[in-house]
Amino acid sequence: MDKEKQKRYAKEILELISEWDYDDVDASIQDIIYELTKIRKDKKISQAELSEMSGIAQSTISRIETHRVIPTLPILFKILHSLDCKLTIILQ
Repeated sequence: MDKEKQKRYAKEILELISEWDYDDVDASIQDIIYELTKIRKDKKISQAELSEMSGIAQSTISRIETHRVIPTLPILFKILHSLDCKLTIILQ
């Protein structure tokens, strides 16, 4: 995905998020983090290995996985890409 397409995609997601109920967003983010952690472990990838793959500090990955910090969209996309995953948003 080229940079311009990534920027448009991120902007669309931010617009969607701005319309959400914040309690729902918090629960959704926690669900996403839970699933990403599960995928990482299922693939037998350590936090250190994910750090090397994504360029994100291992300490940041640890803080994300333990819900001490909410990842920014660019960090989330780097993790998704490194784990060969996609994030799909279904509007209801």
